[in-house]
Amino acid sequence: VVQRLKNEDFTRIAQELNPANQFADPSGYVGWVPKGAFPELDDYIFGNDEDGTQAQAPGSVSEPVFTNEAYYLVKTVSPAEERDLTNVMGSQLLRKTVEKWQRDALVSGTEQGFVRMNFNSRLYEWVTDQVFISAPRIDRPTPVPPLIPGLG
Repeated sequence: VVQRLKNEDFTRIAQELNPANQFADPSGYVGWVPKGAFPELDDYIFGNDEDGTQAQAPGSVSEPVFTNEAYYLVKTVSPAEERDLTNVMGSQLLRKTVEKWQRDALVSGTEQGFVRMNFNSRLYEWVTDQVFISAPRIDRPTPVPPLIPGLG
């Protein structure tokens, strides 16, 4: 993809490779993004004063950024600016904030000893029993006869 960007238009490549999602249009355009909505991409979009990373210049494209979800190429269209949150970006910020709080609470609780994960075979058996009890009942499928007799 990086090689293609040297000769092809970013929008055209994004249209081809961008999976459908709630943030980008079919051309890959996300629009204005608030800091924190995509924490893994913040350093590219906004820079990072702590480690001296500069925000991307408008018109530039990042190197591939690998996250737990996907690979990203970030094209900065305009410099950072303050705006009112859209509903979509407000929901994204809320989701990311709650996810971070949950991770931090789990780590803190584990370190302080008031959260303990104890998933042993007895608990696993209980979970599988609950799934079996609550699963919808279906008839066993009828075996399909072999296409060629004798070849099973």
